[in-house]
Amino acid sequence: MFYKELKKKILTKKSKICVLGLGYVGLPVCYHFAKKGYEVTGFDKNVLKLKNLKKGFFSSNDINLNIFQNLIKKKKIKLTNEKSFLKNSDIYIICVPTPLKKNFMPDVSFINDAVKIIFSNFKKGSLIVLESTVHPGCTREYVEKYFKKKYTLSSDFFVSYSPERIDPGNTSFNISNTTKVIGSNCKKSLELTSLLYKRIIKNVFLLNSSDEAEMSKLIENVYRQVNIALINELTKMSEKLSINIWNTIKASSTKPYGFSPFFPGPGTGGHCIPLDPMYLFWRAKSKNFHSRFIKTANKVNLSMPNYVVYRCQKILPKSKKNIKILIMGVTYKKNIDDYRESPSLKIIDQFLRLNYQVFYHDDYIKSLQIKFKNKKIKFNSIKISKKNLKKFDLCVILTNHSYINWNLIKNYSNKIFDTRNVFEPKKDRIFLL
Repeated sequence: MFYKELKKKILTKKSKICVLGLGYVGLPVCYHFAKKGYEVTGFDKNVLKLKNLKKGFFSSNDINLNIFQNLIKKKKIKLTNEKSFLKNSDIYIICVPTPLKKNFMPDVSFINDAVKIIFSNFKKGSLIVLESTVHPGCTREYVEKYFKKKYTLSSDFFVSYSPERIDPGNTSFNISNTTKVIGSNCKKSLELTSLLYKRIIKNVFLLNSSDEAEMSKLIENVYRQVNIALINELTKMSEKLSINIWNTIKASSTKPYGFSPFFPGPGTGGHCIPLDPMYLFWRAKSKNFHSRFIKTANKVNLSMPNYVVYRCQKILPKSKKNIKILIMGVTYKKNIDDYRESPSLKIIDQFLRLNYQVFYHDDYIKSLQIKFKNKKIKFNSIKISKKNLKKFDLCVILTNHSYINWNLIKNYSNKIFDTRNVFEPKKDRIFLL
């Protein structure tokens, strides 16, 4: 009975959707469903975030600000921290963070919290979709199991796992044109979730269980972590061999089969590559399986900030007095305003420990706080000018934002250490990672 009723509501756009967690995943999900005519509630406990979102203070290539604010005016999107609004929902989509604890164990506290909130405001016959990146078995153990205390799967409630596939800053791929992977341990749940996402996404790919879908997301990020680590290690090797790694990658990329290019960098950042593979590492370890590739890749990528500092020290004068360093870009990738887990933070910390004077430029991050020796140090992004650039002994390019005038950097910097292959190397002045 509930299955047919919810199916009809989805098809007629009468199903009410609640998205829990309004970060870089949850907000676009709200937007796309509301744009297609669904009534959407965006739930988040952070009151300041809600105020900023209503004012349009967010960055997403996937959201048109005018359309978004118009959807709020028309009440197609309601942003709230009030739990009572969940009671009217037919569909709950969980998009909360899943950080790591210090022992590499996944922190599922945000998921547990979201599940409890849904449970206390639950209406029989509703669908729950988990989108947060998690270890295999999480949907079964933390969502299904909890609801089975009171309800029956496939009749009273429906559950699926569908991993987010959002790439911040990517102007070519977004929610609507990226295939949506869906897995469930219940056929009716799988069908309902597929029907739902087909309203906003061109293609869906169905799996036999939530575990398979959880694993598919982790494979994507393990693949990237391992290959980035491989190329980072080859970069260190190439420096010893006096070989330009960037040119060799270009050469290898001319092969039309059997090779996919990855590029070196100062380390991995964001909430995907540095963290997600460790969910799988932890899960495998709990089953007495030790993943050597994941552990080694993580170790190599974590070593890159120290390696960048080591290479910079070889360029700088041996005397550390009054040496000024300019960090160019602090976000973990270009053209976004996210610096979570950014290697830039570790590099700044290392330079400070060496008693260098450190400054940075990044229009996406106007100010920055660094915890250094149990104190918080505040930095403000400096303006780029001919006069300013000449003041620094070394300019370290960590993020190659498109807006930056690279000719200005090239012409007026004393020395440059380039981790992003912006420039061709020039003896005694421009050095590549």
